[in-house]
Amino acid sequence: MNWYSIRMRAAAGGPHEKGGRHISGAEDLVPETEIEDRLFYFWQKASNHEKGKWDFLQITVEKIDERVQEVSLLPVKLFYPATTVDARKLATELLGRNGITQRQINSAFQLLENPPQDIRGAWVVALDSNRVVRENVRATKFGWNQTTYQQLREMLTCAGLINTRLSEALALASKVNACPGIVAELCWSDNPEYTTGYVASSRLGYCRLPNFKPIGKGGGRVFWIEKEEQIESVLHWLREVPCLIGGVPILQKEE
Repeated sequence: MNWYSIRMRAAAGGPHEKGGRHISGAEDLVPETEIEDRLFYFWQKASNHEKGKWDFLQITVEKIDERVQEVSLLPVKLFYPATTVDARKLATELLGRNGITQRQINSAFQLLENPPQDIRGAWVVALDSNRVVRENVRATKFGWNQTTYQQLREMLTCAGLINTRLSEALALASKVNACPGIVAELCWSDNPEYTTGYVASSRLGYCRLPNFKPIGKGGGRVFWIEKEEQIESVLHWLREVPCLIGGVPILQKEE
């Protein structure tokens, strides 16, 4: 079977490289028979976005020649913080279990609280130096094992959580945290009206956190890597290694 990577990015005020404000992005890895449907979905997603109308839209379709790997879907853990303060406190505790210090976590919160308007990817922070070693990093070339995806949809529907935001974020987090050298990920949505975020790692799974930011604010992602010297191998995995997300979905409700 031939596989194709489809990537979309949309901006207002021109391309991102020329200062355009990021509106929407999307990614999938599909067989040839599904390309047309995904192109239409990406067009709709970009054209009906809470962040406004685009005047720059780029959709790229690339045939994959490399062997497609399967990586395991992260277990999903649902937390229920009542306030932003509670969510940040819980995120700090979860990230601390991965060896990330309070200072490093606070630095990441500051990045996400005040993102530049042209940010369209993640900040990569090295734990050995606490430095941002790359920014605007996007994971690409990943999609779903369809059996896993259908099982996940059924599981999320039973939990009252069926939405494309969650499944798309879960696919991305599963590829990112399967990368050798990545320790953990922190994210809250850049959509002003969507206040849910997550902490993820291969150790913790995907920890969903409502009320992670005040309504009306932006957001982004931070990937922590162990050492600066790993950056090139990490970027190669995130950008170039094609992956399908597979395995048996697991959902846990945390008190």
